[in-house]
Amino acid sequence: MEATTNFGALIARDAIWLGGPHDGYPLAAFRDYENLRLSLTQSDAPGPPQFDIYHRAALTQCWFTFGFLEAVTEGKISEGILVRQLPDGTSIISTRNISNIICGWTQRIRASRRRDPAAHHEWFKRTEKTIQYAHQLLMLEVRRPDLSPFRLARLAENDISCILYMIAAIGEVITETRREFLLPCSQGFNWSFILGAADLYREQMTEQGWCPFTIKMLSSNVCVLGFASMSKPSIRGDGTKLAHSECTSHVCDYNNLDGNNYTNQHATPACTCAYSKPHLDQVIDHLSNSRIPVVQAVDASYKNDPLEIACLSSADTAYVAISHVWADGLGSTTEAGLPTCQLRRVSALAQQLVLGGAFWMDALCVPQQKAMRKRAIGLMAQTYKDATVVLVLDSGIRTCSVNAPLEEKLLRVMTSGWMQRIWTLQEAILARKLIFEFSDGQILLQDLIPRVDDMDIIKTHLAVEIDRLSKRQTTFQIQFPMITTGSNKLNLGDVARSLRGRTTSKPEDETLAISGLLDVNAAELVDLCAEQRMTTFLLRVREVASNIIFLDAPKLQIPGFRWAPTTLTAGDGPMLGAGSQDAECTSQGLLSVYQGVYFQKTTFRAGEWWYLHDPSGDRILSIIDRACLTGPSNGNTPAEYTIDMILFPGRLTVLQPGIAVLVESTTKTQDNPAGWRAHCRYVTKLSVTLAADTKDAKDARIIVAKGFGRLPVCVS
Repeated sequence: MEATTNFGALIARDAIWLGGPHDGYPLAAFRDYENLRLSLTQSDAPGPPQFDIYHRAALTQCWFTFGFLEAVTEGKISEGILVRQLPDGTSIISTRNISNIICGWTQRIRASRRRDPAAHHEWFKRTEKTIQYAHQLLMLEVRRPDLSPFRLARLAENDISCILYMIAAIGEVITETRREFLLPCSQGFNWSFILGAADLYREQMTEQGWCPFTIKMLSSNVCVLGFASMSKPSIRGDGTKLAHSECTSHVCDYNNLDGNNYTNQHATPACTCAYSKPHLDQVIDHLSNSRIPVVQAVDASYKNDPLEIACLSSADTAYVAISHVWADGLGSTTEAGLPTCQLRRVSALAQQLVLGGAFWMDALCVPQQKAMRKRAIGLMAQTYKDATVVLVLDSGIRTCSVNAPLEEKLLRVMTSGWMQRIWTLQEAILARKLIFEFSDGQILLQDLIPRVDDMDIIKTHLAVEIDRLSKRQTTFQIQFPMITTGSNKLNLGDVARSLRGRTTSKPEDETLAISGLLDVNAAELVDLCAEQRMTTFLLRVREVASNIIFLDAPKLQIPGFRWAPTTLTAGDGPMLGAGSQDAECTSQGLLSVYQGVYFQKTTFRAGEWWYLHDPSGDRILSIIDRACLTGPSNGNTPAEYTIDMILFPGRLTVLQPGIAVLVESTTKTQDNPAGWRAHCRYVTKLSVTLAADTKDAKDARIIVAKGFGRLPVCVS
């Protein structure tokens, strides 16, 4: 069955309609759209010069909306489909009916593919050229605001932001829909660059109470951010908009906890019930014998009385594993327990899912006692693997109804505190059956994944991360093939992709939280310091993507691992490859083959700009250490550094990162075609730009390369 683009959600806020001339003109190609109208109206344009400036802005809006849509769909679209008049007489343009236009276009694309493949291919090429031209023009609008018709017409900044954002949203929908041609796309087009000129959305979302960290996560997709901007954020507690006032685009401080001031939450604010807990000795007995303890509540006579809680072994008990975030007030230890009202609620939910209502919850089944806590952490992956059901409890998700539109449910899950924590990734992926609690019911993970006949740009992009949670379950790959990789075996790249946008109050726990996803024994890591945890973790994983060395994250300072990132959650820089794991992690260093260039050993000052000339390819590279551009925390750059080789993630592009290394020795080897390997010491990360010449070099040094090509290396 073919996918159908069928969305009804708004992808951008309504924008003022400037009244440009659209109706009454013949269909025209995108390049001819504006010229056609200018030639027919300019001679009759009344009024002073100011009118001409406004007229040009109005025509530009027509061009980027109706003209763009007509050019790719190759059909007439009347103003009445998108433009309407408000009671006060103001005209606005809305994306409310864009879905109807796109659906009609999709049907005609499919018909042309069946009817005339040659004409279908020509239509696709015209569409590609139109998208490219429109993309270039909108980029010019952003890069040269002094030439912008909207700014020359002195429109209000808010109106300009809404107009530009709507144009980018339309461009994104068109770009996504071109896949219906089922022909190879010549290039990708990212429209999110518009956010630099349309900060209104992010500013208004911040004022509404959205977390800056969440806004950044949503900002990779114009339509998704537009859709989210028209929804209120779910804020736990009293719902104050100041909750995220201390958060930044890099971290949600509100979800991180202060262990010294942590308090539990009752099921209702007015409740003052006593705490309930299992018998500590029973929990310890199970853990001491490497058994997973689960609990079962026995009802008490009075509502506020502590519950009698039985402690059983998971080996012979079906149970529900509870996945939650401590920021929702459900964190604790066996010794302290939880408010009885919360335990009654959780127990009732568990009874709906498994016979007997047994459940595992860290707040009850993980003691504070250090030795037993380590035992419990070592069994954590097995705990979620063995559970009959894993139930997600999150205050943000619980604000949404099971009957809400799918895109709204996806938005609540994607922007929840649960989705942004590191520990919950393992808990979700290892689940046999993952269920989310909503305000009035429960929903299975697979029911949150759009049907093939109900996909659209919003649902698809919101569901990408949720679909990754089902990677170990191959049935979902059949249902949702567009965003799955075809394999249910996780590698480090898969995990690293899902870690982006996730944080933890204890950064040193990162490897513990993901070890079970890659079959690494957490018990082996728990007694180690953070750096040793990462080195041991990487050694056990062994096979990694070669571009791990280019991640924008601080590096370890342990010999053999100076190339390795201290964290896999870095939100900027290249995405760790999820495909070929083409590098091998050893205690001596990272073994792989990179595109690279080598030259005479040279010492540079930190922040020095220099040039590298490669005579073999007649290339000139302009180079500076990355730390000079991004800050020392990402580069570990000393005051000066000595290098003789630069490694690249692939073929040279206009701008890309490079890794500066110093070759310490070479050895003969039979495990690569070159027959040798260079043993290098990681030095720093560079920013490398292809330069046309060295005329701007002035006093900069020019180094001549000795060779360029594929270099087998061991980077320590």
